[in-house]
Amino acid sequence: MPALEKRRSFANKKGGIVQEASPLDQMRRLERQILGIIAYLDVDLIGRRTAQTISQLQRDIGDARLDLRDFETADTRAELVEYGKEALKRLDQLRTTILKASESGIFSSVDVIEMTTSLDRMGSAVSASFRPGE
Repeated sequence: MPALEKRRSFANKKGGIVQEASPLDQMRRLERQILGIIAYLDVDLIGRRTAQTISQLQRDIGDARLDLRDFETADTRAELVEYGKEALKRLDQLRTTILKASESGIFSSVDVIEMTTSLDRMGSAVSASFRPGE
């Protein structure tokens, strides 16, 4: 059984149960959002630096998704801690790349706020499963 439950349930104001997406599901949603935005960029019109930033962004988001998958499917406490630490590092790296991409004009400030908030939620969910200092 995965160390982190697939979804967490909590009651909403109307008394119904609301499902909170797992960090991996949140990452998949963020990945679709980012790839959807950069799909509309014309590679011939952007500069070399911007193209490198886009390539780095694609690698970082794929790596973060895989790290979160490993974290959620960890079988032992030791694996959970190891994969959790790696996932947190990768989420920070992805945040840095997103900010770098926004400097190139790829993302709007609203996009950046939305993406970094999503990364914060993922990081909080991972951190809640273990103490990062372990």
